[in-house]
Amino acid sequence: MSREQIEDLIIELMAAEQEVDPAELRCVLEEAGPTMPVDSVLAVAVLVEVEERFGVRLPADVSTAEQLRSVTAFADAVLAAADENIITKRAS
Repeated sequence: MSREQIEDLIIELMAAEQEVDPAELRCVLEEAGPTMPVDSVLAVAVLVEVEERFGVRLPADVSTAEQLRSVTAFADAVLAAADENIITKRAS
């Protein structure tokens, strides 16, 4: 899984939540800045689905709340959690 794949899923889920085309939403987000800032309430709305699809859990803390403010930071957090799961499973 790559960061781009995670970003695509996050955008697809947010687009579905807002009932807009994912390509149009991506354009709007990219125009807002390189990190693709988003309303954190919208990100929270898709958080559970992203966690389930990638088999990760993000902690309910300040750091995660900050990461939900942009698509790229959200994707990086999911990727880091997935990498941590792999390391934990190997160590078991």
